[in-house]
Amino acid sequence: MRSTRGRATIKEKVLSYLRGNGIPPRAGVLVAVSGGPDSTALLHALVQLGDAHPLMLSCAYLDHGLRDRGEIEQETQLVGRLCARLGVSLTVESLPHGALRRLAARSKRSLEEAAREKRYAYLRACADRDGSHFIALGHTADDQVETLIMRFFQGADVTGLAGIPARRGRIIRPLIACSREEVLDYLRGLGAAYCTDSSNLSTEHLRNKVRLKLLPAIEEVFPGCRGSLAGAARRMAVLGRFLEQEASARLVWERVAQGCRLPAGAWLSAPAPLRILSAYRIWNRLFPRGRRIPGRFFAPLMEAGQKPDGGTLLRGYGVRLVRQGEFLIALRDIVCPGEKGYFIAVKQGRKYIIGKAGLSVWVSDPALAGDEEQLQLDKSVLEDPIIVRSRKAGDRIRLPEGTKQLKKLFSEWKVPRSERWKIPILADGKGIVAVLGKRLGYRNRFRLGLPRNSSATGTIGVRVSILEET
Repeated sequence: MRSTRGRATIKEKVLSYLRGNGIPPRAGVLVAVSGGPDSTALLHALVQLGDAHPLMLSCAYLDHGLRDRGEIEQETQLVGRLCARLGVSLTVESLPHGALRRLAARSKRSLEEAAREKRYAYLRACADRDGSHFIALGHTADDQVETLIMRFFQGADVTGLAGIPARRGRIIRPLIACSREEVLDYLRGLGAAYCTDSSNLSTEHLRNKVRLKLLPAIEEVFPGCRGSLAGAARRMAVLGRFLEQEASARLVWERVAQGCRLPAGAWLSAPAPLRILSAYRIWNRLFPRGRRIPGRFFAPLMEAGQKPDGGTLLRGYGVRLVRQGEFLIALRDIVCPGEKGYFIAVKQGRKYIIGKAGLSVWVSDPALAGDEEQLQLDKSVLEDPIIVRSRKAGDRIRLPEGTKQLKKLFSEWKVPRSERWKIPILADGKGIVAVLGKRLGYRNRFRLGLPRNSSATGTIGVRVSILEET
């Protein structure tokens, strides 16, 4: 049935989406529910499809530990009643209050980025446990418009301006063609209750600033901007797919010991947009992380064809792109925000060179190394992300004698101020795990209660050595 205004209903749009995006009947679908209008409407619509397109549904709810506990309790109760009434199983999990905000601050990412990473990891884990083929999110056409505005002002490329993909692997968005107004009309017609997330009214987050401040101003000047932006996103998606195909065909990266490589001739002859797209993909392949890399970072590759042979073409975000003879090589690197700093995301089986500090760091499986000087740690007591980095202001480590500032610790060791940045700090999501000063002539100090030299499976080994003079 169609509405009296002749538009497709929410149910019709969702059914069309499922059929058009290869979601077969009786597929297992985990629905991310928050109690808000979008996810509530999504769950109702998927259940209402019934025999037209039956699905094996389950739901998952994550409390990010950012809002008032009373509000969260009210929200979880509403979600619980909704799932029980519709006969859908529900999994609920809560992060420790404030832990996500602390993680974002430590990793120097926005709260939105950290929340997104945790949410997607949780949903994937729930889907794997339930045996669900797909994860359904409640993004709407309004979310698409807000995303396009953000990415435009952030300098995104063609693929970024395609906006939120309707489907990416097992992630599906059945409401992506539905406006927020349509969602609210649909819920009013059902008489369905939903919650309003108080954080959506705060301008602390970028998306909320766009929704509450910028978008109304744009609509005042361009009243039809929502439809225009949605159309632009569809055109950019088509163009993006074409560029992806061309880049994959013309710039084929080969795995090598250092990272990945391709013939320099192919790189130099490729149009600049293909070089940039290929570089973006290889960055994510070698150093995957939740954080988005801004498009302006790859701008130097617009002129890469005119650079002389040899040298580094691009460096940052954990990867370095260099020209070596007949090949262009992308290899893992350290992030050096300044002359005297380094930051390494720990990956087993990797060796990292910290040239300015005169050190190498080797991360391996302890069972394969046989090195008595190797620090062995039980991964079960560590919280991701695990990193090796240089000291920063305010660093503290919890020792048997109490919490101590690294500044004071290094003073006791009589480490010259100009050399303190060289001493590697091993850290995880909880804080500093160890200070690795032994190879530099000082000591190794470990976090209180940290089990070491474990013979159990699931350990990592970290070795630090002085670089040989060349």
